[in-house]
Amino acid sequence: MKLGEWQARLHAHYGELRSKRVAAIGDKPIFALEHGLDPPERDLLAADIRGQLTKASPSWEEPLPWIAYAAEMGYGYAGDEYWQTFEAATPGWTERGTREWLRRQFVLFHQRYGGARPTGRWADHFSIICWPITNAILPRDLQRQLAQVLYQLRHSFNRDVLTKPEALGDLIATRSWEATSRFQNLTQEKALVGQIAGALLLEGQFGTAGLLLPSTLERIGNDLLRERTTREWLRGARRVAHERAEVRGLQPPGRKPTSGEPASRAREQVAALGIEPRLVLRPRDTRHEAWDVLLEIPDLSHLLLSFPSTADALAESRCTVAGASGRPLARGALLRGSRRVELERWPRSDEVLLQFDHIDAHLAFLLRTECLLRPGPIWLFRVASDGCAYELRGLAVRPGQRYVVVTVGSASPLSRAARPVTLFCNGATAILVDLPSSIAPLESEWLRQIGLRQARALRVWPAGLAAVGWDGDGHGEWLTTEQPCLAIRADHPLRSATISIEPEQTAPLRLASVPAGLPVFIGLPVLGAGVYHLRVRGESEPDGSEVEGELEMVIRTPRPWTPGWSGQGIVEVELDPPTPTLEDVWEGHVAIEVRGPAGRPVGCRIKLFERSGDAPIFDRRLPQLQMPVSPAQWQAHFRRHCREAGGAADAENAYDRARLGHIEFIAQEFGSFNVTCERDFTPLRWGVRRRGHGQDVVLLDDSGAIASASCCRFAFESPDLPEAVQPSAPSEPLEVPLAGGMYVARQGSLVAAVIVPPIVRDIAALGCAPTFVDRTRSLANATRLLELIELWSRARLAGNIMSEVRQRAVLRALTHQLFFVIGGEVWERAEGLFAQGPGGVQELKLAVSAKRQEVGLAAALTLECAALALAPIERRVQRLSSLVKSFVPRESSEVKVPSDEEDRHLDRSTDWLSEFALRLASDPGGVRSWAGAAATSGLERLWEKPMLARAARFFVLVVERHLRELAVDAPDLYAGWGWR
Repeated sequence: MKLGEWQARLHAHYGELRSKRVAAIGDKPIFALEHGLDPPERDLLAADIRGQLTKASPSWEEPLPWIAYAAEMGYGYAGDEYWQTFEAATPGWTERGTREWLRRQFVLFHQRYGGARPTGRWADHFSIICWPITNAILPRDLQRQLAQVLYQLRHSFNRDVLTKPEALGDLIATRSWEATSRFQNLTQEKALVGQIAGALLLEGQFGTAGLLLPSTLERIGNDLLRERTTREWLRGARRVAHERAEVRGLQPPGRKPTSGEPASRAREQVAALGIEPRLVLRPRDTRHEAWDVLLEIPDLSHLLLSFPSTADALAESRCTVAGASGRPLARGALLRGSRRVELERWPRSDEVLLQFDHIDAHLAFLLRTECLLRPGPIWLFRVASDGCAYELRGLAVRPGQRYVVVTVGSASPLSRAARPVTLFCNGATAILVDLPSSIAPLESEWLRQIGLRQARALRVWPAGLAAVGWDGDGHGEWLTTEQPCLAIRADHPLRSATISIEPEQTAPLRLASVPAGLPVFIGLPVLGAGVYHLRVRGESEPDGSEVEGELEMVIRTPRPWTPGWSGQGIVEVELDPPTPTLEDVWEGHVAIEVRGPAGRPVGCRIKLFERSGDAPIFDRRLPQLQMPVSPAQWQAHFRRHCREAGGAADAENAYDRARLGHIEFIAQEFGSFNVTCERDFTPLRWGVRRRGHGQDVVLLDDSGAIASASCCRFAFESPDLPEAVQPSAPSEPLEVPLAGGMYVARQGSLVAAVIVPPIVRDIAALGCAPTFVDRTRSLANATRLLELIELWSRARLAGNIMSEVRQRAVLRALTHQLFFVIGGEVWERAEGLFAQGPGGVQELKLAVSAKRQEVGLAAALTLECAALALAPIERRVQRLSSLVKSFVPRESSEVKVPSDEEDRHLDRSTDWLSEFALRLASDPGGVRSWAGAAATSGLERLWEKPMLARAARFFVLVVERHLRELAVDAPDLYAGWGWR
């Protein structure tokens, strides 16, 4: 068939499809993949396209066959090089076709036929390939991720979500925080992804007919159903969607609107989210004489549904817990189920318990409102059957129970039923209370004196199937998929009882009578997610006095189990960042932690793939580790047994070719956990290719920019001197010299860099002695050096470990040069002597400052070096800041920090500048990402008063030497200074 005939057929098809869609569901786009061709016809179209291209360039009169053909290529796209794949499958395209011509045809397809139009950051960065990939509806490698997200969200479906593509797309976007970057790009087009998901879920029923062409929908559905896991996910999501539509209606039970002023409504809505953390005490011994304090933080993933703007903070920021020791929680750690964090200090009553690195206004309001300790100065904990003590919402005790009473300030007075116990948490004291089965008046009075009361005689508790959570007295948790069942019991007969649920506006349930000592069971309706208060008011016999019981009910959306992760199981695998790229894993920029039974083995298997679904090009089992596995242990293990072990060349070559990796943790009877990581998906990137005994680099440009990128190479021996290089044509490889180097491409705001290692043929090639062309001592040169350090530190590494070795050598040389520019010639000579051997500490110390009032700073650091080297970085920052305040004249320790902090106290300024100086001296490549806009003023201040810069550099170097002498294995640029 000639292309003109294909053009006529597709013109009629797309026009009719557009008319039907507008008539059925309104102004919703059509997709080029909805061409209606069966497999033989698709093959015939491709053959006709290729045959025509051997004779002539694509014609403006016949664009629709090309539109359909390009969309088919997009349907098979898996994140690799689209244009390289397109050109390889379409002989003659390089000579006769242009990318801009194809982009223009998709724009016209949008204008004439209502074709899908890509939007968002993804479309801005990939301005050409975004068109065929968007019009491919759902590329195969993203289908599995969409099925998984729909399965995870199935209990959040309701009428508005299922019938409005924009709402469904918004819901999917909120749950995509742990998906790959390509899937997150897809979810930026919320209306389009909602249109696709709605068609997949309801399959043309319940008003969704017309969202997608039936044959195209069937094709995508069949592809999704091929894999067993994906098939189960999609079927599970479809089943819930149909149930909500057919049985319960599309609007699930939920909370009814509350009345009141807007401010009070906002507070009620926040409280209904159920995000308030609670305290748990864990015994250190069987006699309960000593206790640890834990803060149990609930799963915050449901916040993403109510407040989508919090996604960046919750998924991309690390979280610091007030009063906790150790490093902050990993990014996304609070989105994978509840977790407990040990406290070493009792938080203040006005202290927000969770602090994120980056926070938006909604999340800040939520945390200020709900993430505070309940008011003290007394807290009551009931000792449960598992030995732990759980915080009770009220201060009521029952006979025959054991409690821990925690107070802040003065200790509680003791009685015969109480004894003091040790609490491993500064700022609070505790007593253990063993109440007898019958409380005497003396004990009753003592309880009243310390702020406790005896519980009423009417009790309410969960019955039937166990509740998700129960503190033993007044607080329980259920799921939205459950119908709670409760038991009520009074120790004396009740004439009547009234049961109400607030804030539900339903009629109370009235019981005619409740016999003494016998439980009465009641079933509640299915409740939507939120916090409810069930109250039972009874009228006693014979005097008619009132008794009351109360139960706080938290209803949560269930979290489906996902293969590869364990939220609260025996073994947990935690990653930071939660969705690492292949580069993150290879270069050691991801913290992987495996928690489980101490001493039990866990194995690891690494697989690398060129394309999804293909056989692995690399498959290696690493030796077993013993749990728990810390991030440092994992990183050293991966490096030793994958990157440096025998056969490392196989791993390096496979890494350079791979675009997908799988890490499988095998914990024997506890199961296995899988992590998938892809290449960083950027519009401008370098590829490294081996050829015989040499290497090539190729610039992969999917940005769609008209102007070509400017390219340069930096040699390892002269890392501040760029040498211009330019491919002769797009995607044309550049031959890399034997000495290797860093290749940099710039196109507008886009920057791509890769470090290619040298070809080592003799021992002499192992060494590297960088020298610098510009040795001017000026603030401008210091700023230029800092920019160069950032470029070298952020460059992607090739698979060969020599690329990392050379990067490290260059970064240390650049940092040394930066501190020469700031600190002067005397400092440079002293640092050089220090680097030559075990001596040089005295010269380095004297070079910090010659001023009489300042010499004590370096002396104090020298004396405390051994202790501070083993202390956390935070402690070192505090100590340097304290010494600066003691030894440096007050006027020289001021610093201009960001505008919103200009009026802060001088001590705060000194703390900030001390940390800035230490980061600059140990990890200059990460300074700007930490300091932001204040980095410029911080560098200016150190230039004006270089003593602090020299003191920080001295501190970094002596700590590193001390740790090296202790044989501490540290992957950081300077040992002991990992700011992660």
